[in-house]
Amino acid sequence: MRHSNPEIQKYIRLEFSTHRLILMPIIILAILFLAFTMNDSPHILESVQAWSYAILVVLLYIWGGKLSSDSVIGEVAAGTWVSAKISPVSALQMLLGKLWGSTIYVWYGAAFVTLANLVIAFMMPKPATELLFLFSVLIGAVFVHAMSIILTLGAITKNELRTAPSSTGYFIITLIAGGYLFALAVALRTNYKAASWFGIDTSLQWLSFAAIVFYTTWAVIGAYRSLASELMYPKKSIWLLMFLTTGMLFSAGFAASIIGEKLETLVAAGLFLASILPGILAYFTLLTQTKTPLSIKHYLHNVVYKGFWQALAPTWLISFLVFAASLIVLSIYMVLVAPKTGNTNFSETNAWILPASILFFAIRDFSIFIYNNLSEKLKRPDAASVIYLAILYILVPAILGAIDFNEAISAFVPYIDQLSVGAFLFVVAQATVMAALAYVRIKKMLV
Repeated sequence: MRHSNPEIQKYIRLEFSTHRLILMPIIILAILFLAFTMNDSPHILESVQAWSYAILVVLLYIWGGKLSSDSVIGEVAAGTWVSAKISPVSALQMLLGKLWGSTIYVWYGAAFVTLANLVIAFMMPKPATELLFLFSVLIGAVFVHAMSIILTLGAITKNELRTAPSSTGYFIITLIAGGYLFALAVALRTNYKAASWFGIDTSLQWLSFAAIVFYTTWAVIGAYRSLASELMYPKKSIWLLMFLTTGMLFSAGFAASIIGEKLETLVAAGLFLASILPGILAYFTLLTQTKTPLSIKHYLHNVVYKGFWQALAPTWLISFLVFAASLIVLSIYMVLVAPKTGNTNFSETNAWILPASILFFAIRDFSIFIYNNLSEKLKRPDAASVIYLAILYILVPAILGAIDFNEAISAFVPYIDQLSVGAFLFVVAQATVMAALAYVRIKKMLV
């Protein structure tokens, strides 16, 4: 039977043969049979179930994630990526091909394991929970595959020579992210505690499932947009802003489950939780996306002639601006609103210093990356920037702690127990100096 998607047709021809069709179920059934016969304890079902999920992790998370990444890198290495981009295949067809076609063989094997898990689930004391866990694991696998595609395309774009990059580092990052979603799936099996999301009474079990679905959905959308960009579809920053906005709202809703019921603490916790997602994305994309003098100059040229909103800012810049805006709002709340509530946690500890310090630390860090990337001498500016930040965030605070000068630690790392105005001013000074140096280099580049 032929599939209408040429990308999926290609992978069906490549991945399936009579031997592979027979071999996969034989190996899986043999492993599960051994797990069943070698365990004579009363918890034999749990043992077989554990083995089945181990197989799913190997098949879908590890093998499937690598196949998703290699589906793109393989075409770059073979020199067929350019022809694939100019073919009549649409971005949606290519997404389905890379996301499902390249991993179709591991999904074929996962189907047998899933069938075994469905049988086991209905034999367990809480079948509904077991089914929810199974679906969460399968959804998490889609997240891993989509993230593999996103990171691989990012690595190819960053590589100016457009040669096949090494996917090992990005694959490890993908596994870490996938491991987080798998941990959420494991937690929902045992965590039945009541929880609240924006005042809606629910349980941590369903909130964990909602988080898995939410991030997987956006990972698939992100993979589609990345492929669409490679196919020269118009780039639209609105998708990134939608992800950041919905992600920040989703994160802020957990405040009630963490901090309590007082309004001032709920608002502060919600604002802080909302700032985490754009912060993580800003730093991650700063490290992984291209920041060459040519790309920065091209963007600034577009800002001048097209305007800021039409210039298509890079992901790291948009994420940084959203991150900065969220920290500014939180700092203003801490200064102007929270003290009026009479809450001593806000009014007597200068709590505003923490978000304000994080903001200026971010300005300093991003300025370091820009400054180094505009250097004519550094061959690996991002690696050099990471080393500088490791010195500032790890080595210097360790030395200060060793000599019992703990009061100065918060001048180099957001250390909540040692907040002080003096340390904050030193952070501002660092950010100002590095921002000025980066500005001078940008101005020199534009001359």
